[in-house]
Amino acid sequence: MNVQKLQEALETLKTDLDGALLSSIIWEKKTGLSIISYNQNDKAVALIGRLTNEMELSLKDLGFPPFGKYQITDLDMDALLLIINNDDYVWGNLIDKSKVTLGFLINIAMPKADKMLSEAING
Repeated sequence: MNVQKLQEALETLKTDLDGALLSSIIWEKKTGLSIISYNQNDKAVALIGRLTNEMELSLKDLGFPPFGKYQITDLDMDALLLIINNDDYVWGNLIDKSKVTLGFLINIAMPKADKMLSEAING
């Protein structure tokens, strides 16, 4: 795990989203411990981790396919919750959707952030 590369990935996402990133945190799935963050909310990490785990178990029980790399949840008050899943780590982001288009998030920002996350994890 290269924490410097994680920090660079977070800074790149902040720049790419140009003021739309409200909060961001990368944490270890197994322990729930945060590694780096921007405007972090510890209770939110625990809640998002628990909700994600419960939803994954429910999908499995129903015979549905598991989550893929990304989860996007549309929240009230012009906010999006964007999750990037990795085998051992999760990158959670709260985004002001009035300041960025969904097309940009899905086609440019998320794949770029995901690639940088993988590079940081793998060395």
